Amino acid sequence: MQKCRDIFKIYYWPFFIVIIMTTFGQLVGTSAFLYYGPEIIKNTDADVDGITEKNESADILDNFIIVSFIFGNLISAILIYFLGRKTITLTALAVAFGTAVGLSYCMY
Repeated sequence: MQKCRDIFKIYYWPFFIVIIMTTFGQLVGTSAFLYYGPEIIKNTDADVDGITEKNESADILDNFIIVSFIFGNLISAILIYFLGRKTITLTALAVAFGTAVGLSYCMY
């Protein structure tokens, strides 16, 4: 029977990478943007043609962001299933880092 200490020795680096990526994702603010999306869009004065109310327009535009987030997660799950976890993880680390840096730069 393995002790928690033995499991932590085996999975130290994957655990460390997950903690760093999660922290970076929180610092960049992706989850905050998904939560406060309608308010952010409303403050930018973006609207949809034919809709005069800003709140409804912001909700519609935020729904496009949420739907693209869902489709991105589904595509990721399918790619992980077909390509394998190791290949997709090694490839995705560089892509995730690059997109997180790009997103943080754009939000700055």
